[in-house]
Amino acid sequence: MAYFYKKDFFGKWKRKYGISTSELTRVLDFNSPDKIRIWAGEKALPKVNNEKLKEEDRGWIPLKHILRLCNHYDLKLSDFIGNAEEPTPQNVRKKSRQQLEMTAMKNELLQARLDHQEELNAVHAEYREREDRIRAQYNRTIQELLKRLPSNNAIECDKRG
Repeated sequence: MAYFYKKDFFGKWKRKYGISTSELTRVLDFNSPDKIRIWAGEKALPKVNNEKLKEEDRGWIPLKHILRLCNHYDLKLSDFIGNAEEPTPQNVRKKSRQQLEMTAMKNELLQARLDHQEELNAVHAEYREREDRIRAQYNRTIQELLKRLPSNNAIECDKRG
């Protein structure tokens, strides 16, 4: 799709609806109305000494200002930019049956992977709980066995006697 900038729209719109330059200066939060007059075609572009800058590539409204104008005045982006309109049903390509089936199969595969991962996580959690219970029981058994052992002093006395 080839987008293009509608350089004449702004000036025509401004004149058609009688929007004042001072109002636009306020809406765009500018200190000077010079850029607005240039964009509207009411003032010539300043001369530049750069041969690389083509005249048709200058004097465009920056996108951030276009968006601010669209939001403030309820304009469409396609008013400023050609081929930027919302797609209509006749412009939307219809997916073939095969593409829809492939998408459905991919979704099923992703769901199966998700289910498998959830099962693995549950098995790992159960394993960790069982391991913790065994470790706790093991520690209790060691503590009980240590209590049954005679103290070191009693063992030394038995060896001497």
